[in-house]
Order: sequence, then structure tokens, then C-alpha cells
Amino acid sequence: MPNRYKRQPGSRSYRNFSDETLQNAITELKNGNSSYRQVSAKYEIPISTLCRKYSKKNMKKWGGQISLTSDEEEAIVSTILYAADWGYPFESVDVRLLVKSYLDRQGKKIKKFNKNLPGHEWYNLFIKRHSSLLKPRLAENIKRSRAAVSRTVINAYFDNLAVTLENIPPQNIVNYDETNFIDDPGRTKVLIRKNAKHADSIMDSSKSATSVMFCVDASGGMLPPYVVYKSLQMWEPWTLGGPDGCRYNRSPSGWFDQSIFEDWFQSIIIPHFRRLEGTKVVIGDNLASHISVNIVKLCKQQNIKFVFLPANSTHLTQPLDVSCFRPMKIAWRKVLKEHKLKKEARLPKIFFLKY
Repeated sequence: MPNRYKRQPGSRSYRNFSDETLQNAITELKNGNSSYRQVSAKYEIPISTLCRKYSKKNMKKWGGQISLTSDEEEAIVSTILYAADWGYPFESVDVRLLVKSYLDRQGKKIKKFNKNLPGHEWYNLFIKRHSSLLKPRLAENIKRSRAAVSRTVINAYFDNLAVTLENIPPQNIVNYDETNFIDDPGRTKVLIRKNAKHADSIMDSSKSATSVMFCVDASGGMLPPYVVYKSLQMWEPWTLGGPDGCRYNRSPSGWFDQSIFEDWFQSIIIPHFRRLEGTKVVIGDNLASHISVNIVKLCKQQNIKFVFLPANSTHLTQPLDVSCFRPMKIAWRKVLKEHKLKKEARLPKIFFLKY
């Protein structure tokens, strides 16, 4: 953590005058009745300060300069408040990642930040600068048994959901969720000798994984899927044979990060909602990687609201998990097993869309 500046006794003082005093001094100079030296002695303001203020040169705020502009910090604050209104307050690490994604998207680099990621010192000063709007609160540590989703939490969620979705057309309500397709059909029960210690089944597999974002509306319509491959590069054969409107991307982990989620939101959600009137609602999980300054801006423009599922409750409250993903994963394991029994190899990415 960098050292804080401490004024040394007897050192030069700074800003020992009010804005009103400075304005009176500038007004007297403009009248032309007094010299700089006379005004400086009268109001106890340095001559150099009067010269700068009078000529409006080097008008930066006194003291250390902030890394972001005032408009950029206001955009960050607006995003934090908007997310809090959705019921998803940011933690310190979420705020820092939010700033990093914003700077990366703008193509702006801050030297004092490590790869555009602000440190804890910046976060503390940021909260101090905006203390009139933001206030950190201490979270209560609870036992794991109390963290389990209760009937009260689920009932409260659905009660609030009913109010949020009141008078909103079904086509204006969408539910999204991502799922991961791994290159492993899993284990199945087999028959072996009674005294055998191991049940080995020859089945090649790898650590390869592909994520797909699915999204459906309340009327039963399905939006184009979004496929993310685990790779550092993207190749055209991986995009052939997919559904109409499907989009493709890649990431080192094979999972959605903030930039990929933002691209999905802009390329899939916004075109779908742009032709619809009224309020729109997007229902999904509350991962920090799903929120950015640009997404909040788009939500304001298109009158879109986010509804986040209660923590640790997706197995109960996520419609896609409950009704769609389980039978799809069963079918995927069956297809994967048949492929490996025939090919005796892992599943290349070019075959993913074909299956």
C-alpha cells in the first residue's frame, strides 16, 4: 500500500483560503483598481495562484489527481447503484473488476493500475470521494447450515417476482443460463467379476469443455444460442453447421467472462428486445462477471430490468436448470459415448455443432 502524504511542520501551506475569498480576489483584479501584489497581500493568496486562476491556466484540482475523470467515476457510481437497485450490491473486488473492464473496453491504460486493475487503496479513496452516495456495510458471517436456501427465501423471491412481472407481456420476459459440455461421458454401472477390485472401461477423454448460453422467453420462444470454446484462437470450421443466428467466441477457460457476456448481451438480447415495446425483464444468476458499465447503459436505454435468482438456489429457481438442461445433458452423454466407442478418440471441436 503506498504511503499517505503527511505534511511536515513548518512546510509551505496550501489552500488556506475559501472559494469565496478567491472569487473576490479575481473580481478585484478584473476591475483593474489593484495590482497582483496588492491583492495578494490583502487576501493572503499567493501571486502565482492569482495569475493561474485569472488566466485560467493549469486549472487542475489541487492535491493528487484522480486516475479516472469525473464523468468516468460518475458512470461507475451509477452502475453500482443500478446493480444495488436490482438486489445485487457490489463487493470491493467487483468494483475493481468493473473498473478494469471499463478501461479495457475504452482502450485506456492507467499506469498506476496493475493491468488496469485498481488496488485496494484506490477503492478506499473512491468510496471516500463518493461517500454521499455509497456506503460500505459489514456483512454478517453465518453458519453454513443457515446459508442453505429456505422456504421463506424462495417464497419471498417468487412474491417479488410476481410484482416485478405484473402487466409485462410474456415475450418481454427472458431467462438465460449457461451450461458446460465436457468431453467426458461420465461413469456408468457395469458388470465385472465379483472379486475384481476395479471396473475399468476404455474411454478416451480430455479436459476440453465448451460453454453454451441458452435463453428463452416466457412465451416459449428460444433465442439463438451463444457458443464459447475453450481455446486461445477461433477457427472457422468450429462455426459451421450451427443453428440460425448462433454466435461463437472463445476464452482460455471455456467459460463466460465479462467481455463475452457483454458481447452476448449486445448481439442476442438487445436485437431481440429492440423490436418490442414496454418494459423488458431478464432473469438469470447474479455472477459479478455479468455486470458492466456498458450493460447498465444499454439497460437504461432499452428499459430492461435484471432479476437475479437467490444465491445457491438455481437447482430450484432456474427454469432452464430444472426443465431443460438435465434431459439435454443426458442426451449429450449418450451421443458422446457413442462417438467415443466408434472413433476411440476425444471429440474434436468441429464435431460439436454436428452433434
